[in-house]
Amino acid sequence: MKAAKGNTVTLEYTGTLADGRVFDKTSEKPFAFTVGAGEVIAGFDDAVVGMDIGEEKEFTLSAGNAYGEIKPELVKPIDRKALPQGQEPKEGMTLVIKSE
Repeated sequence: MKAAKGNTVTLEYTGTLADGRVFDKTSEKPFAFTVGAGEVIAGFDDAVVGMDIGEEKEFTLSAGNAYGEIKPELVKPIDRKALPQGQEPKEGMTLVIKSE
């Protein structure tokens, strides 16, 4: 049976950047979603359509079909003094801020 819109599929995945760094992957249990319901990014949703049970697939998504293009107008420099004291920021770290 091939995956089609409206089917609920369960899978394991590893998302990597062009340089091979892993940015996301399933953890201890597989990931489930309904194909075509908008529960995942569009390119991932489209790539699953037509896959058979047990099939493995490798695909590359453009920014527009993934998390979107970079929007420089949404990037805002923050003074280091505004960051929590005693904690050195590191790449990949999540910081929660309030803005207007």
